[in-house]
Amino acid sequence: MKISKRSIRRSPGRPRRYSRRPTVFSDGPEFVSGSLPQVVIVGRPNVGKSTFFNALNRRRLAIVDKVPGTTRDRLSSFIAHQDVIFELIDTGGMLDELEGIISVAVDKQIKTAIQRADLILFLVDIRDGVLPADKEIARFLRKQNKPVILIANKADTAKFETDAHEFLTLGLKEAMPLSALQKRGLEILLDKIVVVTRPIKTRAKAGSVKKIKPVKLAIVGKRNVGKSTLVNVMAQEERVIVSELPGTTRDAVDVKFVYEDTSFIAIDTAGLRKKTKLKEAVEVYGHFRTESSIRRAEVVLFLVDAREEMSRVDKKIARFIVESGKPCIIVVNKWDLVPENVTTASYQDYLNKTLPDLNFAPITFISAKNTFNVWPTISLSVNMVQQSLTKVSTPALNKILQKIKSKLAPPERQGRTPRVYYATQKDVCPPRIIIFVNDPALFTPAYQRFLMKSLRAELPFSEVPFRIELRKKPGLKSKI
Repeated sequence: MKISKRSIRRSPGRPRRYSRRPTVFSDGPEFVSGSLPQVVIVGRPNVGKSTFFNALNRRRLAIVDKVPGTTRDRLSSFIAHQDVIFELIDTGGMLDELEGIISVAVDKQIKTAIQRADLILFLVDIRDGVLPADKEIARFLRKQNKPVILIANKADTAKFETDAHEFLTLGLKEAMPLSALQKRGLEILLDKIVVVTRPIKTRAKAGSVKKIKPVKLAIVGKRNVGKSTLVNVMAQEERVIVSELPGTTRDAVDVKFVYEDTSFIAIDTAGLRKKTKLKEAVEVYGHFRTESSIRRAEVVLFLVDAREEMSRVDKKIARFIVESGKPCIIVVNKWDLVPENVTTASYQDYLNKTLPDLNFAPITFISAKNTFNVWPTISLSVNMVQQSLTKVSTPALNKILQKIKSKLAPPERQGRTPRVYYATQKDVCPPRIIIFVNDPALFTPAYQRFLMKSLRAELPFSEVPFRIELRKKPGLKSKI
């Protein structure tokens, strides 16, 4: 295997629906630099926080499920309304009864988000009325000395609106009736958010907020290979929950960070396992979100555990990465835990045999826990993007093609001689090369593999997926 040299989204008297849609930067088409106002969503479990988060984003970014504790990590997106851009953050349920270590970790994530918040959106369920947990959360929020907008969610029809007065007992002013599911009252809420956050706009210098195209990195792999630990190293904070318990990460979490003046979005994904073992709806949805994360990424960091053998799940991930046409770095994590007699060379040979679909991808050996070789791997990801964007001129490409033909001409087939005329590169990301021939049917699969291998050795994008397409030369008559 070739190893990189750098190895490493009205009716009077009722809440309005959207009339002016906000601009959403949730999927990272543009990354907004500078320190923007942070608007944090909090509340007890199952009051509709993730549905509310998705409604403001106008797309499904957070997993929504009736099971308490579905959201664990902080999910974020950038939203622009009127003249204000703010970061919207979804959090797990406060006072949730999760298993011990996870409960502590979720609670820490929520408190960190509240500590950094410029505005808190406190959601309650208008149908449940005031519960003891709501009172406890309200007491905690009053001590924070931060602006709070109390939202009485699930007011799906106007008949529920009068019930909002009950929440005056929480001491946080009158609750605003709203329905995240029906998208009632969202625009009024956005207007209120702007009123609070406009004076803040940005803590950085005026004019320092910029729109930058980030490099999106999808962190994928089986359960417990260290994906969340790696993301926390990149973010340089405990941004996602790390636990020895399998399946801790439920959703694809976008984490923004900057390294060497380059903006990145690391997408932490749920650990994959066999579909036959997916028991919960949350797991199934998380599985599809992982595949979606690969599709929208520019580089995939495929994490494997150095101590474990490659499994059917690993091989399936590899095949999906190749089919998606995304550049990939195979990241061998926990290298500090392997025996001394296991060398990088022997492990590379092992990966060549077990993951042949990715035999062109560079391999790096890291320890996310100890931060060993993490940042060189991030630098390598930038090189992978550059390779995927490379376009070779037609003259240069044909010079390479002639060299390949001189080494081995295509063999005759069915009494006819295959002829290669010329080639041109059509696309990037992934690169696509069109080779014009007399008849594509004359080229055996073996010779097509030879072409691919030879082109990979000569082209400046040898470590990323690219495609070749044999096409009949225009103007040639079909042989009868």
